[in-house]
Amino acid sequence: MHLALAPACVAEHVDDPVAGALAFHERTEAELRPYHDATVAADRRRVHDMMLYRDGLTPQPTPEEHAADALMGSATSDQLATRLFGERSSTTGMGRSVRAW
Repeated sequence: MHLALAPACVAEHVDDPVAGALAFHERTEAELRPYHDATVAADRRRVHDMMLYRDGLTPQPTPEEHAADALMGSATSDQLATRLFGERSSTTGMGRSVRAW
């Protein structure tokens, strides 16, 4: 994903490598930072849950997880719910943006 941003930045700034690098950084932050942050948050949640299970406890679902359960339940009969659940579970849509729907 990251490498796919480079050709456009190079083409737009072929005569100015510094501007190309800055454009590449800006696009990286704008387009990939949300994916990165959502992935890190999900990983941290999983680690936290595993530590609870290790200690004999059961993790409590967050409000977002309750919403995901509701989407999953309605995904077989509602097209919007199907799309939102697919975006949420595949991380093509970040948690905050999917919840905003």
